[in-house]
Amino acid sequence: MEIGIRNLSVVFPGRQRFWGPSDPAVTAVDNMTFTIPRNKTTVIFGESGCGKTTLVRVLAGIQPPSSGTVLFGGKDVQGIAPKDRELCLLSQSIAFYPHLRVWQQVALWLTTRRPWLSHKEIMKCVDAIAEKLHIESILGKFPHELSGGERQRVAIAGKVLVPAIHFGVKIIFLDEPLSALDEKLRVEIQELLKLMFAELETTIVHVTHNQFEAAYLADTIVVMNAGSVEQVGTFCDIYERPQTKFVAESVGSITMLKAHELPLVNCQDAHFVGIRPQHVHVTRSVTNNGSGIRAEVVKSEFLGEYILVTLKLENGVLLTAHTRDMCSGEYTVVIESECMHFFNAEGVRINRKP
Repeated sequence: MEIGIRNLSVVFPGRQRFWGPSDPAVTAVDNMTFTIPRNKTTVIFGESGCGKTTLVRVLAGIQPPSSGTVLFGGKDVQGIAPKDRELCLLSQSIAFYPHLRVWQQVALWLTTRRPWLSHKEIMKCVDAIAEKLHIESILGKFPHELSGGERQRVAIAGKVLVPAIHFGVKIIFLDEPLSALDEKLRVEIQELLKLMFAELETTIVHVTHNQFEAAYLADTIVVMNAGSVEQVGTFCDIYERPQTKFVAESVGSITMLKAHELPLVNCQDAHFVGIRPQHVHVTRSVTNNGSGIRAEVVKSEFLGEYILVTLKLENGVLLTAHTRDMCSGEYTVVIESECMHFFNAEGVRINRKP
């Protein structure tokens, strides 16, 4: 189901105090307009506090908007209760009933919404989903006996797969479900979600502040900043053609310089220049065309797949580069000018080559 967001705003009123100044009103979502495509995975990406969770709560019907419209399949859903919106939500804080075993947690949608099903029919559904997530061996455990990864799998089984497979929900919301996991577990659950998303023919909205998670899972990424949408597109579009300085600095590694700090580059009307480290090359030799910039290596850090070299230009500006070998001493720096990103004083992209 396609989700249309039209001029959506959420403003939380300030708190009145009996003494001292009152707290100002907070705009969590600021006049948003964009579309979440049908049966695709859309990732809402942004730093903590930018309004991601508030947006999801509005779409799910938990938080009323201050103004604007939310459309599900072209239909205005204002006033429709969450239970009637054909959706499910897996939030960041996973809550289980402490007295219920895992199989009972997984079966909750079935036992509460289809009480006429027999125990045999319920267990058949539970077993099939448990097999998909490899949790057959823990169905008899209680929540306090589960590891972090097991808790995530159980939550996905009961709060996502059961509603999607047996109740035909049209939209799945996942609000930072992996944020509390360590790196190894996060990657494991990401792979599991990727496979699950491919099997489910439904609209999926995944919220995260992790750019690698966003890149791995998303068909479309919505970059948020301070309650507003900065850019919507594929990860490739956002990485290679960031429309604002904020987006460029949010996705991947980049050195952002003021235009006057970069010698031998014609920046014209640009105020900021962004350079990614893989587009900076270091060499001992001096270039024939005079395009190189002399620099001294400040430090080299081995990061496994590459070595991150920090260079100090003659004017004192620091620049980073990816190399294959450890570096020290003086080098000539050559920058791929066609890969630079130019922004005006307001941080908006200037679409031109240098």
